[in-house]
Amino acid sequence: MDQPKSRQISLLFDVFVVNQRLRSLLTRALEGTGLRPDEYAVYSAFFEIGPMTPTQMSTHLGIPLTTALEYMRALEAREHAVRGPNPRDNRSYLLRLTEAGLEVQRRASRAWSAVVLPLEASLSVPADDVRLALHALEDATVTTLDALLEGSLKASG
Repeated sequence: MDQPKSRQISLLFDVFVVNQRLRSLLTRALEGTGLRPDEYAVYSAFFEIGPMTPTQMSTHLGIPLTTALEYMRALEAREHAVRGPNPRDNRSYLLRLTEAGLEVQRRASRAWSAVVLPLEASLSVPADDVRLALHALEDATVTTLDALLEGSLKASG
């Protein structure tokens, strides 16, 4: 079967399109929960990983440190997270979800699961295979970005 022209542009174009469609799906799914999809990812990281420093959050979510700090300030302002001491570094702190933050995460998780489970069930390949491919793409992206930043790879333009 022939692929539409838009599916022949590039791998990264495909990732862009999938990202846009997922954003639409998950925004709709999370309506009424009080969280956007990106916020749900942040809350879920805290739920699954536990208390984190801003740097740890930045690393786990693949976002700039400044963005991690913005999310952390928003969680604190909503009283969905509180700061605590970092036993490994007195100059840093750990942020953890409060009971109110956990409740918002749980409510959003129910809405999230209501669409993600059917989505994964309708995949034409096993979800674990998709996950492995996404992790491989992430690893390749990090490697290529590092090379670009080191100057061993030149961006042309």
